[in-house]
Amino acid sequence: MGSINEGTHVYLTCEVQGGKPLAIIEWQCKGSSPNISTVIQSVDKTISSVELTVTKYQNGEMCTCYGFHPTWNQNKSTSIPLDVNYPPESFPLITQTPSGSVVEDNKAMLTCEIIGGNPLATILWQCDGFTPVPSTGILPTNKVVFSIEKIVTKEDNDSSTIQIANTQPIILVENKTIVLVCTGVDGNPRNSSFVWYKSNTIIGTMANYSIREAKATDAGNYTCKGSNGFGRTSEAIIEVFVLYPPKVSVSSVTNRNTIAEDNSAVLQCTVQSNPLPNIVWTKQGSNNILHSTSTGLQSNLTIGIADCLDTGNYTCKATNIINNDEYTTMKDIELFVKCSPRRYNDDDRSQKSIALVIGENLTISQHIIAFPISITSWIFKRDENSSETTVYSTSNCSTYNVIDHHICFSRLKLTANDFGLYSVLIVNDVGKARFTYNVIPEGQPKQPTIINATCEGTSIIVFWRTGFNGGVKQSFNVVLLNSKTQQTQYSSDIMDSNHESTKRYIAKFLTPHTPYIIYVMATNSYGTVRSTNNLSCMTASST
Repeated sequence: MGSINEGTHVYLTCEVQGGKPLAIIEWQCKGSSPNISTVIQSVDKTISSVELTVTKYQNGEMCTCYGFHPTWNQNKSTSIPLDVNYPPESFPLITQTPSGSVVEDNKAMLTCEIIGGNPLATILWQCDGFTPVPSTGILPTNKVVFSIEKIVTKEDNDSSTIQIANTQPIILVENKTIVLVCTGVDGNPRNSSFVWYKSNTIIGTMANYSIREAKATDAGNYTCKGSNGFGRTSEAIIEVFVLYPPKVSVSSVTNRNTIAEDNSAVLQCTVQSNPLPNIVWTKQGSNNILHSTSTGLQSNLTIGIADCLDTGNYTCKATNIINNDEYTTMKDIELFVKCSPRRYNDDDRSQKSIALVIGENLTISQHIIAFPISITSWIFKRDENSSETTVYSTSNCSTYNVIDHHICFSRLKLTANDFGLYSVLIVNDVGKARFTYNVIPEGQPKQPTIINATCEGTSIIVFWRTGFNGGVKQSFNVVLLNSKTQQTQYSSDIMDSNHESTKRYIAKFLTPHTPYIIYVMATNSYGTVRSTNNLSCMTASST
């Protein structure tokens, strides 16, 4: 699993494959009570995930997943150790041996000690002329000690100027901790007092200043000023950069989330992030990128001429990369476009008759878009000259979802009195619409209409428009009557298809220089009808 920082949320997942019944999983993590976030039992395995927030006291402890099954004599388990990173318990402590003043030409040893932390801290000395002292004995595992020594001279009384040990600009990840170390002031005595400033505000009065669990506001210039109490002062500056994942906020520039159709809308996404993020706009239900930018901390999505289908949830997603890890934050904003009722994508089912037999169930459905949610009522009349009555569906089959509605009417076991015109009236505060559906009994097909008949040599090309099929499958035959011989020629059956409203047939190898009368017959299980019109055509002379 690798090391993890103190205060981090850790997710552990345990999986047991197979078994009947499926195994039961339990967790035990010493030093904490994990929250069981999910338990999933699929067809062939059990998966359990836990979430815990680690502390330094859990470093080295084990988290154990136990599996229980009635066929096991002994429960199975697997464990994972926790390696928790946490800061030292104290700032660096320096001691001098011997203590107090040191006589010239004698050896002085400086020892720096830092207690706690995982991993243990690394100590770096900056003292001219000192050499490291090899470690002796066995040190405790919870601290690091580093000693240096030198034979001192009188010149060592005035050998340094103030400096910050962190010489380069510091790049710090959010929630991490760092210690800024200020050392050395000219004169004797040395290091009498230190003051840390940020934006001209005093933030500390010790040589070391700790930035704990760094936040975005901790970024900036830090100044250490030192004085020896005898008029010697100096200062040094260090710049701190804080890297942190995106924080996203979204709003409407016009402060209106509901607009009228054909108006414009501007949705604004503002991001706090370091480094700069990549900002992407999408709409719920689609993976299409509507707008993106990677050059700033703000992105505006403009909808120029809004229509009904622009209603929905829009998502601003901001992503940046810190230490090769990708961080993504998303925030949604709703937009509502007010619009009158209308068919969705020209879904005009009212243009076709609905043919049924007595005793069948009737279901009329229509895909509608409108906002706000509309009110619907159904009206019935036997024919165009009859009076209207309000009717009610025998089942609640309509569905409504913001703008996307499926209106529905049903009636069980039709009688002869149920055939006629059914109309739905849809009303909202923007407008209204009415759609009518003709419910008729199954019967003979409606007459087809010949559009064109063209003679080309000894062939005739016939085009005709199909009629309603009467509620059952229909087929067509093209009939050619030879005006000279009065002989009739029939085409083979030409099957109807719902997606073709116009059909074509080519009759070949006809008698040259002969007039023909052409018509079309439509047939279904209820009978045959002839086209509403005839056309004539003269074939060409033979050469």
